[in-house]
Amino acid sequence: MPYHGQVPPHVVEYVFIDTQVFVATGFGFNGKPFQALRNHLETRRLRLVLSDITVREVHAQIQHNVAKELQAHRKFLESARVIRNSPLPEVEGVVHKLDADAVVKSLRDQFDAFLAESHASIIDTSEIPAGNVLEKYFAVEPPFGAAESKRHEFPDAFAIETLIEWAYESERTVFVVTKDERFREACDRIPLIPKETLNEVLDHVASDDGKFASLVRRHCMEHLFDIKKTAKSEFEDRFYWVEDRDGDAEVAVDKLTPSPEPQIIEIGPESATLHLDMAAEYSAHLSYIDSDSSIYSEGELVFADRKEEDVNREQELTVEIYITYERMDPDTFEIENIRLIDPSDGFGIQTEFDYDWPHK
Repeated sequence: MPYHGQVPPHVVEYVFIDTQVFVATGFGFNGKPFQALRNHLETRRLRLVLSDITVREVHAQIQHNVAKELQAHRKFLESARVIRNSPLPEVEGVVHKLDADAVVKSLRDQFDAFLAESHASIIDTSEIPAGNVLEKYFAVEPPFGAAESKRHEFPDAFAIETLIEWAYESERTVFVVTKDERFREACDRIPLIPKETLNEVLDHVASDDGKFASLVRRHCMEHLFDIKKTAKSEFEDRFYWVEDRDGDAEVAVDKLTPSPEPQIIEIGPESATLHLDMAAEYSAHLSYIDSDSSIYSEGELVFADRKEEDVNREQELTVEIYITYERMDPDTFEIENIRLIDPSDGFGIQTEFDYDWPHK
């Protein structure tokens, strides 16, 4: 029978997003989590708050990452002697040099537009006294860690102190989203609530109607066999290569360990989107040219000695599950789509010799 749960009164909660969360998205806002966040910001169920330091850090990281990627792109252009002669129109865009300043500006404008559309509160850090920050610095308290990284943590420390003062004065609690463990430790106190991922905040909001959200999660886990089967198949079907070597890799999943329950990214009267994280243990068969025993003449490969190798690795996966239903009726639950979203593509796999170098 249909569920007629009582939705709690409308509440407003605040969320702070650390710089590295934006970096991890590639400064894009098209993924499901950010789309869901946009919806909550539009309805004012959530409000976004950032420090001016965070805004400046995002701008700086955009410039840094664009420079790094364009350097790799220019190296590709230097070696793309064959591809550039293809008449395909899509090739033309790939083999053209890009204007770094224009790319940086477009991404910064996109980020600034997101803040404006979200009506983000940007708090000023300029008047925060340095006393508390310096005490934490000398006591090596979070967010400060090892001596060699302390200077990089000063912006975080000022951002946290500003956020705490703002939250107290505004009588608000703030979810603080960051992958940085020391940052989370520093925020693990009232009125801040540290979260490792944006998905955790979205799952919290989806639980406004707690009973129905629980039913959706439970229905999802009832299809765990199909979810794991899809994750295994799609992960193995990605294209893999041997990192820093000329070769290919074939992957076979040996074991999948899912999280205890999925996180609800979006939930509505007719559908819900969930993410389920899994730890994958896999074996990879590597086949590559052994540069040490191959023969070269004037930089050209004359004789290629191929090497075969099997390695065991681990990888975190995220599967997206899309569920539909009618009038929030559990009896009509249907799994419409299951897909692996992270990793979104294949990647290079290191040989045993290269693995974890130089930290062996």
